[in-house]
Amino acid sequence: MGTTQTKSQIPTEKIFKLSLWQPFNTPLHRAGLAGLYMSLQHLESLKGEVIDWDLSSDSITISWSCTDKQALNWLLNHTYQLSGSNDLFQGMIVIPCLGSISTDTKITIHNGILNSFLQHPSSVGGDGIKSQVLHFDENQVPLEVKYKAIKRYNHQDLKPFAKKGLYDKQENFLPYIRIAQWLYPGAT
Repeated sequence: MGTTQTKSQIPTEKIFKLSLWQPFNTPLHRAGLAGLYMSLQHLESLKGEVIDWDLSSDSITISWSCTDKQALNWLLNHTYQLSGSNDLFQGMIVIPCLGSISTDTKITIHNGILNSFLQHPSSVGGDGIKSQVLHFDENQVPLEVKYKAIKRYNHQDLKPFAKKGLYDKQENFLPYIRIAQWLYPGAT
């Protein structure tokens, strides 16, 4: 006896194409596209695990056969992270596609992101001000660095971005998503 599948049960591949030259792209969109390109290039060894992609000099094509929520969560979990409890600098933003960077660069990036894209108080869950001492070499005086440690930030989870949700009951994107204006620094 065979089983029948309804149309909603049959997995279909979804394709999303982004280009530098799409109408209405702003410099902020192009910078975001560059970041996505860097992230996908860094994740090359995981290509096809949940999502698949093709990169060209001016566009990105992403495809997936799972739900939109599964695809987006996979991408966010591999792209935006926080340093863990085993790290010297706990609660710092980690962007894996940047590779191995110096501690002072990590602090600068963390502070830069918190003071620009994540400056709105509801954008991060704070863990207080922490301090660490940096030792550069034997001939230099150690430098004490203070930074705002965080437990979460909005780029890890899209729930705060949409006022009425992102997905339908089948965990696919809603046709229209309202995004708060303050998420676009400088656009208003």
